[in-house]
Amino acid sequence: MSSSSSARRCRCALIAACAISSVLAFASEATAAPTLVTTIGSATETAEVDVFAATSARVVYFAYVHDTKNGRGVFASTDGTAAGAANLTSPAPNIRNCLGCDTGVVSHAGWVYYFRRTYLPGGDYAVALRRTNGTDPGTTLLGSVTQPNDEAPGLVALGPTLYFVPSGPAFYQVDDVANAIKLVHDLEDPAMLRDAVSCNGKIFLAMSGGGALSGAKLWVSDGTTAGTKSIYENASDAKFLSCVGSRLYFAGGDYKPRWTDGVTISAPFDDALVDSKFWKAPSGNTVLFLTRAASGDDLKKTDGTTQGTGLVRNFYLAYPFGAVGDSVLLTVNDGATAPQTIWRSDGTVSGTEMLADGSSMKLVAHGNAAYFYTDVYARGRELWSTDGTKAGTKMAAELHYATKGGDLPLATADADHPISLGGEIYYVAKDAALGTGIWKLGLASSSSPPGSDGGPSSPKGSPGPGSPSVHDGGGDEGSDGDPSGAAGAPDENGTSAAAEGCSVRASASLASGETSALFVAVLAGALRRRRRSGSTLALGIGTRRAPALSAGRTRRR
Repeated sequence: MSSSSSARRCRCALIAACAISSVLAFASEATAAPTLVTTIGSATETAEVDVFAATSARVVYFAYVHDTKNGRGVFASTDGTAAGAANLTSPAPNIRNCLGCDTGVVSHAGWVYYFRRTYLPGGDYAVALRRTNGTDPGTTLLGSVTQPNDEAPGLVALGPTLYFVPSGPAFYQVDDVANAIKLVHDLEDPAMLRDAVSCNGKIFLAMSGGGALSGAKLWVSDGTTAGTKSIYENASDAKFLSCVGSRLYFAGGDYKPRWTDGVTISAPFDDALVDSKFWKAPSGNTVLFLTRAASGDDLKKTDGTTQGTGLVRNFYLAYPFGAVGDSVLLTVNDGATAPQTIWRSDGTVSGTEMLADGSSMKLVAHGNAAYFYTDVYARGRELWSTDGTKAGTKMAAELHYATKGGDLPLATADADHPISLGGEIYYVAKDAALGTGIWKLGLASSSSPPGSDGGPSSPKGSPGPGSPSVHDGGGDEGSDGDPSGAAGAPDENGTSAAAEGCSVRASASLASGETSALFVAVLAGALRRRRRSGSTLALGIGTRRAPALSAGRTRRR
């Protein structure tokens, strides 16, 4: 065999192996390992993150940090870099949710809007609305209202404009140009806001009963005084307001499902009692919801008619928490002693299946994937991702190698879901050595969830400086390199053309699904040839700096 032929074969082996390793490396390491952005307090303190939201360029957070004796509030923001962490001296948010809704802190048009309450003599509260871009100069007081309790007014957007309803009640518009608020419509006192949803160019407000004055009402508004009116009244307030297409689906005071276009109210299209919001997958056509049943929760699909409503599957207990692709995602407990699991459903029996162990309450969409926290037995609470398929549901990042729990705080506020900002996922997590902090996960591709081989991604090395001054430790870390295997320039044997042919054949084999067998055969052959010649084989396959481990940790194998 000529030396030229041998060289060509070896080069072919190298290219095929490198091509395969590139595909495998992309599948298993589609992102860098998570990076610690900043710590919140020290490792010996407990940090409860109450606000976690994003402006156009910064993550804003408020946390209560305490040890066994003392506590303090931390109001800060970060742009994700070591030098970009900043404390805010502006008044911090201290009121977040209206009863039954999650609208006390809102990211809108590149700003974060939040409320702060102050107790007044006589028992009322002054509730001030501010907006911030994550800096003190960019934090502005928009206005203040007085209300009889300490619940957060509900913030809801209609196009570019925000509106809110304090307890009182009244309907206000936020004027960002004048940095002010203005009254749109008086609502019937003493009714209180229960939910607020924007849908198809209208705002819907579910108000509780006004005592002897009136029953509970569902209001609709186009943002004007003349366009604000009541369209539904019952002894009990409307629940589970959900915008699906051009319709608002909801449960009436009798808990039976209805829908409205803002003008007319449908008759109940099912006799069972609704037990969840209504969901439709981004690329699906079916509306899914849960109803109460003697044997647990019935997952049903509907087109808004009695004839088009039917059972998909019964669960012991279920809770829909988001949608991705053609599927709605659910946390399911399928037995009194069964562990919780995550399921998907596209509204068909065959398309309703378990994706993974664990449970979740919220998610954030990024590209074609969704990211969420889930608590998996023996792995702890970690960041996961899914594209709505079983194969595409994986742990996205693993920070903790212990057995059960403690990795991601069991937050009861905005920190109970990650944030997508600038091609990265930001999330709150607790590291045994560093304490609670904000971490980020860089995404190589918005269409592919990370960690698609199902294995954990290890945290990188020790953090550098960069935390706000009240914090202990923390900071940004360097990023791993992105290795690539290139064929290089022609050598003295003139093997470039042969190498090109080899790469074409390797690509054809990859496309035909023969990656595993081809990889083993090529690598083994190349090793044998190199071993006979006495030289070293340096393929550069999967070249990547191994992440450092915190003291006392053992790498998972």
